[in-house]
Amino acid sequence: MKKVISLVCLLFFILSYSQKTFKYKDRHFPARYVLVGRKDTISTRVQNIGYVTHKKFYAETYVGSILTISESGEKQRVQESDIQYMEIIDLEGVKRKLFSSQLILGKNVGLLQKYNDGEKDGYVDYYRVSLTGPLSTKFYPKQVIK
Repeated sequence: MKKVISLVCLLFFILSYSQKTFKYKDRHFPARYVLVGRKDTISTRVQNIGYVTHKKFYAETYVGSILTISESGEKQRVQESDIQYMEIIDLEGVKRKLFSSQLILGKNVGLLQKYNDGEKDGYVDYYRVSLTGPLSTKFYPKQVIK
């Protein structure tokens, strides 16, 4: 009887601590990106850095570096300068398109977000003036670029 109880306890222990599946959280947004010098598209999730809510996309998510999360839960940091194109969809269904500034401006200032509100059409650059300071923005109109 002791052997049966020991065997059942051992089996229960093994099953309860076996492989646990990773589940994405609400702050992990689906994203696709292409690295500089490559042509393949990488589909993953990006951890959003939101101040008020995690449903809305914030630019702090990609300024400097981006934290990507694979299906198995592995985290990897990708530098902003290594990305050629990126597309992020937030929980409100808004699709953000980010392009390397090297392609658009001819110089590397980071990722530029496509902006079009009906009146203005161009690209917005989000950057930090200091390491701990808030983000600043600069608008590049499409007519001036090329």
